[in-house]
Amino acid sequence: MGAPTRPGFGAGGRTRQNAPMPSPSSDTKAAIIDAAIRLMRRQGFEQTSLREIAEEVGITKASLYYHFPSKLALLEAILDPVVVEFRDVAAQLAGLTRDRAGVERLMRRYLQGLVRHREIGSLVATDPSVLNALAERAGELVETGNRVQRWLAGPEPSNADLLRARCALAAAGVALSAGEVAPDAGEDEVVDELLQVINELLRL
Repeated sequence: MGAPTRPGFGAGGRTRQNAPMPSPSSDTKAAIIDAAIRLMRRQGFEQTSLREIAEEVGITKASLYYHFPSKLALLEAILDPVVVEFRDVAAQLAGLTRDRAGVERLMRRYLQGLVRHREIGSLVATDPSVLNALAERAGELVETGNRVQRWLAGPEPSNADLLRARCALAAAGVALSAGEVAPDAGEDEVVDELLQVINELLRL
């Protein structure tokens, strides 16, 4: 039996590298973003003020301005992770074969993104002022959905193909409200069930 190592040290007496702790600044930014999403979903982007967001977090308005100089900058920070994730989804299209395996691979990733960002996705889908405020970013999200829909429809699609692809995307959109429809369902269950629906719609 080897000699015990001292707490905080590995073999050879070397200090173990611990994962860096989040800084108070990053914690505050995350709290601001979470509060902003809650308030904007409840009362709309245009109706939500930075003062209300600061009060929700329990900080001064000046502290909020330190992290986000404007409400538009805050909205950009909310949307950017979603834009990046779905940009990656769209980038997969060129390398996929449109068969059952390819559709499942693409739509699983697409659904996982919707479930992961469902609060933000719901905000974008239900508040036109978000689309107006950040037309370029929101437009990229819409175009990603359109690209996925065209891919699902296939080359030289018939009207039936186009309609089924549209229905498949609509079914995927249920992921945004899954927490309200089936609050006890876990994320994996939501994705698996919606994938089955999409496969049936596309007749794969």
